[in-house]
Amino acid sequence: MAALPPLTAAGPWIAAYALLLVALGVPVGLMRLKRVKGERLDRAVRVHGNAAENLPTFGLLLIGLDLMGSHPMLVHGLGAAFLAARLGHAYGLSRSMGPSAPRFLGIVLTWTLQAVAAGLLLLRALGGPG
Repeated sequence: MAALPPLTAAGPWIAAYALLLVALGVPVGLMRLKRVKGERLDRAVRVHGNAAENLPTFGLLLIGLDLMGSHPMLVHGLGAAFLAARLGHAYGLSRSMGPSAPRFLGIVLTWTLQAVAAGLLLLRALGGPG
């Protein structure tokens, strides 16, 4: 069996996503230590939880694209755009549980990028470009 190629393009984004999860999780832990309750804690939990729900799937898509030989600039572009989407969503949700422009744009960009990356990975897996 041939060795897999290194994850040269996806690696930095996977690391950035992991660091974002840590950064979003620390406030939750600190609030729980201080026994903070109510909307402030609820928002922090949702900000972290929402990131935890979306970042791993996109990380897997980037790994798949990288392993299947997609151009590194494609992987970097998708990785950077997704990080920006998640930061926007986290910012918007951390300010209010209600609608906000950063939250809305973060959601739309998240879903769009997930669909694009999944489509490109499927296309690549079927022998097409991507």
